[in-house]
Amino acid sequence: MIRPEGRPQHFTTHGLTLALHFADGTRYHAYFRHSEPVVVCGTADSGVPNRARADGLTFLDVLWRQAPFTSSGRFVRAVRALAESWLSEGLFTRAERDRVAPAAVGAHLRS
Repeated sequence: MIRPEGRPQHFTTHGLTLALHFADGTRYHAYFRHSEPVVVCGTADSGVPNRARADGLTFLDVLWRQAPFTSSGRFVRAVRALAESWLSEGLFTRAERDRVAPAAVGAHLRS
C-alpha cells in the first residue's frame, strides 16, 4: 500500500519515501508508471475512458496540469470546461461528458 507521507507529492510504502518529479512540465514518478484507463476523481469513477489527444496527453494529464485546485468549485469548473473541450474535439460523447462532471462533484479533495 502506498500512503501520503505528509508533504505534498510524497508517499511512503514498505518503509520507503517516494516523491513525484516534474520533467518538461509533466508530473511523473521515478518509481512507477501511471496508467489511468478511466476518468476517476478521488473515489468517484465516471466510467469514461481516459482518452488521449493527438499529442498523447490524456484527459487526466491535462486536468492535473491545472492543479493545484484551491477549492472543490474550481476543480469542478476545470473538469466541466475540459470535458466540454474533449466533447468538441470528438474525444467524448455527450453521455461521457455528462458522466465526468458528477464524478468531479463527488470527489473529495485533499489539501
